[in-house]
This record gives sequence, structure tokens and C-alpha cells, in this order.
Amino acid sequence: MAIEKEYWTEILLEKLIPDGSFLNQSVDMSEFSDGKTINYAEAGVEPEVFVNNNVHPVGIVKREDIPKEISLDTFDTKNTQHTNVEKLEESSLKSASIVRGHKNAIAKRCSALAAFNWTPQKHTENTPVLVTTGAEVTEGDVIRKRMTFADILSMETAFRVLVLAGSELCVCLSGKHLADLQLEDINRYNQVLRGGMVGVFKIFTSSQTPTFNATTAEKEAFSVAKGANSMPTSFFWNKDEVMRCMGDTKAFITENDPQYRGDIMGFQKRFVAMPLRNFGIGAIYSAKV
Repeated sequence: MAIEKEYWTEILLEKLIPDGSFLNQSVDMSEFSDGKTINYAEAGVEPEVFVNNNVHPVGIVKREDIPKEISLDTFDTKNTQHTNVEKLEESSLKSASIVRGHKNAIAKRCSALAAFNWTPQKHTENTPVLVTTGAEVTEGDVIRKRMTFADILSMETAFRVLVLAGSELCVCLSGKHLADLQLEDINRYNQVLRGGMVGVFKIFTSSQTPTFNATTAEKEAFSVAKGANSMPTSFFWNKDEVMRCMGDTKAFITENDPQYRGDIMGFQKRFVAMPLRNFGIGAIYSAKV
């Protein structure tokens, strides 16, 4: 069973984060984890720079770094039953298919949590949050404004103020915002998709971007039920200002369980994706009319 567990675990970890995923656009801190937490330090204040200095000695300042700790989240899949009858009557590859189903479920949950954590809670000087300014569109009982290419340029300007324009910048567009850009200018939209860039931002898309509350102008809770004020949101980040960490993975397998007349399998994965500090991340959410 030890060999079998290792085999299923390898299948689970295979491409857990696909090459094209926005999650790869971050600092990988997996090597710094003890399996449960990450300990690191945020760099202190940069040294002062003198121009045409004629005062000596120039002085000494000790840099005080800020120690930080991040706890990894635990993802547990609900167990799957694979009966002996199924093993006899169906393809022997079904066990591997079941494991891949667990892998996909964990990967989706990890991506959703990363999208949520990399999106700022609200607008601040270091975490710009903007609203869309495009044409009005009616969706059920809600009227919102579409995203425009000019909105993305406004975020680019906000990031330039933070001195981030030369960094590796990315955007993950919600499905609705991606459609908004397509409707605004189909030719420019096609150019964006071919080039993989919109302005200075490397472009990604996800159906799991968080929502902002149009009344409070703040990010809604991770598992909150969506309402009339829940507006689609796209998030922006500097690759060097967010992190990901892959922790321990465990397979829990009971072979030939007498009660269930077959195998029972489930998995546990430690993972976290967070901003390294509240700086260099942003969001644009749809304005509600």
C-alpha cells in the first residue's frame, strides 16, 4: 500500500498548477516551508542616497527587517468510494481517474483562494481599487458599467505611481470583463489575446475571481452568497509582491474496506498564496448603476 499511495500522490501532484495558470506568476516560497508555516522577513527601509556629498563619514544605519509568518491552509477532499465490483467490471484506469478528479478539485480550490487573497480588501494608497467606466449593461435586475481598455490604462497609471511599471505586472480578468473588452473593440481584443498582454499587464483570465460589494466598495467574503450588489472583479498584481507555497501532500487510502466492499481514498494538501505585503496589488470592479 505504501507504494500505491506514493503512486497516487505523484498523480495528484502532476501539474497541480498548470503552466498557463496565473498562480505561476508569483514568488515560489515552497522551499522555505516546514510543511505548516513559512517564516520570512520583509526588507526594511532602503538606505539614503547622497548626491555630491562632501560630509564624511557618511554615517551608518542598521536595517531593521520585519519578521513575518504565514500559515499554510489545509485542503481536504471528501473521500471517494471505489467498490470491488467496479474494479472488476470497469477499466483498471478508473483509480487513476478518481485521483485526477481529486487533483482537479484541489487545484480549483487553490486557484480560487489565491485569486481572493491577491485581491485587495479595499482601495488604499498602495492597493488601488478602481471602478469600471464603460457603457451600461443590464443583467437581470442589475445594471452595471462595462470594463474598458481605458480602465486598464487607469490601473497602469496607478501602478506607475507606485513605481511598479518596470516590474512584471499581471492581470487576471473575470469572464464578464473579458467579454466587455471583446465587445468594446474586437480587433484590439484579438491583438491582446495573440500577444498575451494588455498594456503593461500580462493577461490571464479566471472564472474564480472574487466580487466587490458595490455599496461598501470592499471585497466580499470568500464564501459569501452573491447578491444584487456583488460586482464582477478583475485583479492586478506585481509578480514580486505575491507568493505561493506548496506544502505537504498526503494520500489517505483504505484498501478492501469491509463495510464499503472496496477502496476508500481521499487527499490532504497544504497550500497558501498571499501578498507578501499590502503593496503592488489592485482591482477593478464593475460600477453599479
